[in-house]
Parts: sequence; structure tokens; C-alpha cells
Amino acid sequence: KRSYEKAIKIFCTFTNENENPKIVNIRNKIKNNWGEWSSCLEISKEDKQLNHEGMIFSHLAKYENEFVQALDETGLTGLIINSYSSYLFNKILMELNKEQKFVNKLAVVGFSIDINDLSISKKYHELMDMDGIKKEYFNNIDFPSLSYNGRNKIAYYTINDFKWKKDDRDIIIEFTLPMGVYANLFLDNIIDNKSREVKLE
Repeated sequence: KRSYEKAIKIFCTFTNENENPKIVNIRNKIKNNWGEWSSCLEISKEDKQLNHEGMIFSHLAKYENEFVQALDETGLTGLIINSYSSYLFNKILMELNKEQKFVNKLAVVGFSIDINDLSISKKYHELMDMDGIKKEYFNNIDFPSLSYNGRNKIAYYTINDFKWKKDDRDIIIEFTLPMGVYANLFLDNIIDNKSREVKLE
């Protein structure tokens, strides 16, 4: 949306109930000192977990109002845009699962991807409309690092070589997944841990 300062502020000051209280306190101090970039830099140094925030404030202390360039210092700009596309992909996939509509591949939306299935295209547009996002927003001519082409991604994977055995009190499971597919998601579904109450190791 080109709201660069707002994006940086959310990145550096947003907190939630799962965050370490020390980090919450630091983020609140940053919020109270917003615009005083040297002060924000010093505050961010109170915990090394906030190294990306430190990179941002270090840049802003030298070059005030260069918000995109400051975010680019972290190397996370592409990840942020891709994360939003992946979020949309997951929402659509969940809807398709509920409807029991199975597709081999599904678009991860970007500015150059064509979504041929009209019903899926409509779902994407409805989700993006809720966020005030248009497909062309993924093409940022001013800052190419904030652009994303999009791609087609395999929607369903096959679990191979599945074996299990009981060993005293433990159940030992063996299986093979393609690269990039998370084993913990598969295991969460096996033990009906969808709420993630159990941390799987």
C-alpha cells in the first residue's frame, strides 16, 4: 500500500500476549520515542533479539525518512511480501478443503500470476478486497525488492515410506516428505494437535 512508515512502525512496535515481557517493554519504549531515531536505536540495543529493529533505526538515524531503504537493510522485504502471499494461499487452501474441492496446484498470488479458475480467482479477490489490496500492488516499480511475481505451488503432497512401531511407551514413526514440507504439520494432524497445545519435537 506504500504506507512505508506505518509498516516500519508495526514491525518495530507491535506486541502480542505471547511475546516476552521484556521485549514488550522495549517495543513500548520505542513506540513512545517514535521519530527520535537515535533514541530508538539505543532502546533496541537493550535486547539482541531486536537486531533487525536496530538495523532499521541505525539507517533512519543517518537517513531520516528513508523507510523502505531502512527496512531493506534487514533483508526481510521480500519475506514480508511473500508472507502475505502465502497467508492468502493458506486461506484459500483451507476454504477449498472445507468445500472438498481438490486442486493439484494453487496460485501464490503476485503481479504476474494468472489465476485461470474463476471461482478461485474470486476467492483471492474477496480476501484482498478485505485488506484493501489489489494485484498490481505486488509490482512496486519504485522499490523492486517489494515486488513479487507470484507462482503456482503444489497444493497437496504425498507422504511416502510411512512405517510405525511401538517401543515400550513410545510410538516410533518413520516417513518421507518432499523438500519444503513441514513434518510437524503432518504430525500435528496425526495426533489431532491442530490447536498446537503440544509442542512436537
